[in-house]
Amino acid sequence: MAGNDTAPAALRAAQALSDLFFETLRVAGSAATFESFEDDAIRMGHEAMASAMASALERLDAELCSSLPAGARVHDRRERTLATKTGDVTFRWTRVRDSRGFSGIPLAEALDLAHGCRVSPAAASFLVVAGAEVSCAKAASPLERAGGSRVSATTVMAAL
Repeated sequence: MAGNDTAPAALRAAQALSDLFFETLRVAGSAATFESFEDDAIRMGHEAMASAMASALERLDAELCSSLPAGARVHDRRERTLATKTGDVTFRWTRVRDSRGFSGIPLAEALDLAHGCRVSPAAASFLVVAGAEVSCAKAASPLERAGGSRVSATTVMAAL
């Protein structure tokens, strides 16, 4: 990914969000306050980012599976939901079997994700810092309040 010029894509994304936010303001009319606008913008932005992340993950999965090693074949595709700092990201990833019958998940291996993970590495890091400062029960809510996924105290304990 290094060396890619992402500025044009970022400008298109910013313009699309601007159009979405403007429409929200226009529809709200005189009932709009900056506080409600900001809350709506964060919520809509996070929803858009989570959707875009899911799409990007599935595109990378397809690319990785388009050139499997000799003898490897697609076994199945499974839906996965990760709790992230952006919110829940739901996507499908492909499991493959090699010529000896061993299973693997190319996307998970490429991104260094544990096959059974339910929390993204960045969200887990956030929970570790929060859990070190307050109780696990209290540490669960800041991730959600910051626009991320809702997690339990048990998830915070597992991250620690």
